[in-house]
Amino acid sequence: MIEWLWKNLGLAYSRFSSIQAMIHCLLTFVDKKARQDPSRVIHADLETFSKQRATSGQYRKATIRTHIKVIKQIYHYAKEVVHVIGINPARGLGMPSEAKRGRGRVAFEVNEVRCLLRWLETIGETGVEWKTLVLIAGFTAMRLTDALNLTWEEVDLDAEEIRFDQNKLDYLRRKGVEIPQMCIPIHGELLRRLRYHRDLVLRAGKPLKGYIVPYLQGRGEDQIGGAFIKLLNQAGLWTEQAPQKGFDRKPLRRGFHSFRHAVITWMKKAGIAKELRKEFAGHSEESASHDDYDHAKNDAGVLRKHVLSALPSLDADPDETGDTEPLAAPEIALSSIPTEALMGELAKRVGTKMEK
Repeated sequence: MIEWLWKNLGLAYSRFSSIQAMIHCLLTFVDKKARQDPSRVIHADLETFSKQRATSGQYRKATIRTHIKVIKQIYHYAKEVVHVIGINPARGLGMPSEAKRGRGRVAFEVNEVRCLLRWLETIGETGVEWKTLVLIAGFTAMRLTDALNLTWEEVDLDAEEIRFDQNKLDYLRRKGVEIPQMCIPIHGELLRRLRYHRDLVLRAGKPLKGYIVPYLQGRGEDQIGGAFIKLLNQAGLWTEQAPQKGFDRKPLRRGFHSFRHAVITWMKKAGIAKELRKEFAGHSEESASHDDYDHAKNDAGVLRKHVLSALPSLDADPDETGDTEPLAAPEIALSSIPTEALMGELAKRVGTKMEK
């Protein structure tokens, strides 16, 4: 059943330990009825189980929502795949009010991204990969997993295009559904950065293949997501703190995914049509099939013409772009700390284990 859930829910294997623990708790909760006859478990039992977990104070809202989706799939599996029950008691199982979504992510402002990019230039070798990663997200709206896993083989600097498979749609590929690759035109500032990054790799005598940010990619999505929050705090761009555990934990409203929200917001403010915004961001499951926009499907030329010109300049000083005054620089006296000591201190603060 676990394999079946993995295939149909698109869950990462890393999450199965928590999912298995939840399934064990569910089986314990319905044990008496299920032992006598699995079909005796009714909708009200599952509602009570979900409500108890939602009010226990042990789980985040997002975790509760995932658990409810899994419960629905378990009983769908029991009815439709192995045929051990005749009626699905989880059908129509809703989210407890305690697990409903709150406010979403906050998009970055243009000047915040510029300030972050300038600050990343001060933290040495690790900042090189971080800056490239930020510019990739800031000009392509890529999710963290896709940006971390982007390879040189997927980037065509001559054609100025990036072609990649969205990790989020892997569960559909496992079902045999054909999903076309994303094709995103490369913004001029990102193109300049990638060429610079390429030159660094070649000068170091390394082959131009594999991950573009191998050091960060090797640390994994979860660790990088947390490290990015610390980067924002260190750069003086975000000071929101949240409890680390429990149901009352407030989701951080700023994170790496905020770049995705920012790019979509910038396109919307620039008057880019909704269908083109969805195409650029890879919202293929929601894409409208309007005749006027059918030609935009996987067409980097159309996206380049309509979208790239609408994106703001990020890797430039605000004075050069005529924008308002940037945010204050981070309160770290960089010039007063020896380089080696600075690197060690920043590594400790950001949670990065620097390579020697």
